[in-house]
Amino acid sequence: MRETFVPILDAYGVDAVYGGHAHSYERSYYITGHTGLSETFDPAIHAELNDMGDPAIGQGAEEYHQISMGSGSDDKVVYTVAGSSGKADEEDPCEIVPGEEEPQLGCTRSDWLLHPAHIPLGGRRGIPVKGSVVVDATETTFRSRFIDVNGEVLDEFTINR
Repeated sequence: MRETFVPILDAYGVDAVYGGHAHSYERSYYITGHTGLSETFDPAIHAELNDMGDPAIGQGAEEYHQISMGSGSDDKVVYTVAGSSGKADEEDPCEIVPGEEEPQLGCTRSDWLLHPAHIPLGGRRGIPVKGSVVVDATETTFRSRFIDVNGEVLDEFTINR
């Protein structure tokens, strides 16, 4: 999927992509050109950086800009997984069998919510709680918020035009 779609999304100025079915909420940094596996993500190459050289998080003084401050182009995308309903707050750890790889299906893998391209949220790189994403857009601002079932905003980002 990354090899096929990321170059198209980057080239056509897509700003945000929403997917689902991960039983969690996850959000990437504002990134470009990452088509490899998790371990190939390098924030210095792929992410929009803040003034300190760290990946920006899209909030407050680190709001994203449609035209990247780093590249001067409309070439970055925020990837969001908004599949946090159903069993979002239930974990079923995988049984570790000596000499075998961890099972892939039907259980919660030990590396769940640890993708390095995702922003840190509550000690992981995603939030395993139930909630919804609310998007507000005007001619100049795109704002996305993840709101849990109690009405608390647990994550948000803004992209300014």
